[in-house]
Amino acid sequence: MMKSLGSLLSIFLLSMIISVSAQTYLITETCNASTYNKLCVSTLELGPQKFKLTPKGLSLVVINSVKAKATSIVKDIGSIIALIPLVEEPLSQCFEFYNEVVNDYIPKGVEALENDDPKTAIEIISKTAAGAYECEKILISTGEKFADLLRGWKGIGGSGKNVYRLLVIALEILSKLV
Repeated sequence: MMKSLGSLLSIFLLSMIISVSAQTYLITETCNASTYNKLCVSTLELGPQKFKLTPKGLSLVVINSVKAKATSIVKDIGSIIALIPLVEEPLSQCFEFYNEVVNDYIPKGVEALENDDPKTAIEIISKTAAGAYECEKILISTGEKFADLLRGWKGIGGSGKNVYRLLVIALEILSKLV
């Protein structure tokens, strides 16, 4: 009885070690090919484990991370506009864009992936990346222009930068599905 329990425990531990090693290998392999290696590794290592260790699953981890960051940016921009109406004009475009990212682009990209349509997912994520790049520039320039009013602004500009970079990582992973 004790021997079989010990054997089962050994098999369980061995399978856990192999699983963690496979996960680490896939993340390392995927992120070594990425333009933003460190961000890729940290995102995939911290991502939810509910996704399979496949390019599709890894893409979903990154895309969900984009949604979380975009949601945070929408809240931050909304708060800033409410406090400092002077920045409403330059920030309203990004506020609307990130709202669309959260409520339209990401859900459609995820749906395309879940329906095994990586080409459509790539088209959606590519358009989203182009918009994120433009908003990154707007967020940074607005932060510089209104630096006296926007203390702590660099955090939001940095978040915009990370959204764009995460979208690039998602595209790099998605390209393996086509």
